[in-house]
Amino acid sequence: AQVRLAAGRKRHVAIVGPANVGKSTLYNQLVRDPRDLAEVSAVPGTTRVSRSADAGLFAVVDTPGADAVGAVGEDEKARAFASARAADILVVVFDATHGIKLAEEGLFRELRELERAHVVVLNKIDLVSGARERERVVATAARNLGLSAEQVVACSAKDGDQIERVLLAVAKTEPEIVAALGAALPAYRRGLAWSATKKAGATAAAIALAPLPVLDVFPLLAVQSALVLGIARIYG
Repeated sequence: AQVRLAAGRKRHVAIVGPANVGKSTLYNQLVRDPRDLAEVSAVPGTTRVSRSADAGLFAVVDTPGADAVGAVGEDEKARAFASARAADILVVVFDATHGIKLAEEGLFRELRELERAHVVVLNKIDLVSGARERERVVATAARNLGLSAEQVVACSAKDGDQIERVLLAVAKTEPEIVAALGAALPAYRRGLAWSATKKAGATAAAIALAPLPVLDVFPLLAVQSALVLGIARIYG
């Protein structure tokens, strides 16, 4: 993981999921240039084609849902999956107020079959009242998707709440993309660098505890060197 952080060249993230779950809103939180902003509305299917920004780092795609019918719905879904296949990592977005039903379960299975690294995001969590109810919603969504609650990131893309948790989940899942995230999103560099530092610290502690007198200098040096190079890449 340390070597992949320091030398990784992956840079394509696709935001995918059913229609009207807030994918474009999440995308807009992650782009810097106002000219790259995606149109958003309460009308399902507002995003008809893939859209990218920051030298192709992000592609937002809007799928019509697993139960869509008709030629238009199938065409949009085909475009979404084409973008997903071309991505290095998927951010799969669902709606916290809608929950995970059979259609969402089916779509998630199809996306997993693409064998891409992925992070699951439960958006619109701000519309769920009460901390206990939010925990229940996240736990239920995770169970229906066959995941643990820790594998689901709850956020409010509209307010920008917990967006950094989404990026850190992406960084944890695919270390090779961390440098590209830092280059495209300067506001989140500190969080990405701190995440890398904690991971390196845990690795160094494990090495230090191993019975390798003198020899532990070499793996420790490798870990620290990779960390320094990784942070240098995050900050460009």
